[in-house]
Amino acid sequence: MPALAEAAGVRMQGETMPHMQGRVSLKTAGGGSLGAAAADEDVIQESPLNVRPGGVAAILQKFADAEPPISVCIAGGRGLETTGEFVFAIRAANEQEEERELDRALALLEGLEVYKNTVYHGDLKDDAGELLRFIRETIPKEELVDEIFVGTPDPKTNLVLVQVTTLRVGDPIPAPESRATGI
Repeated sequence: MPALAEAAGVRMQGETMPHMQGRVSLKTAGGGSLGAAAADEDVIQESPLNVRPGGVAAILQKFADAEPPISVCIAGGRGLETTGEFVFAIRAANEQEEERELDRALALLEGLEVYKNTVYHGDLKDDAGELLRFIRETIPKEELVDEIFVGTPDPKTNLVLVQVTTLRVGDPIPAPESRATGI
């Protein structure tokens, strides 16, 4: 029976598989560099191109207002309303449905820099040592952990979604403000 579930793309309890993650920079698409990153500046500069107070709330409102609403199950990021990215994923019955919903969510964010990337993910028990086990058993030894995102428990299984992005030795080191260029 597990072969049928895997063929259908259904996530099994505790299973790990590649997963899609959405990323959005609140900078205006093509908006260039950031006020706070200019070499001679040490404070965030007000600019409509790169400083977006309330930007994360505006994204979440678009998801809430969608028909049907888009439910984010994992979210994170750094420098969200300035130079960084809002990173999120959506839980659905299977991988194909998750990717369709992610595409629908990203389409709502017209004018912002958006893209998808593949990450390692798993539904983990909320127990001590589970994240360590996941990293040791899932991430290839030659890859470097770049980011970890921990979501909310699935109400049906009480498992917690975890996503890990990785880099490889020899990869260019992505600066936070350059990660949103993979459109």
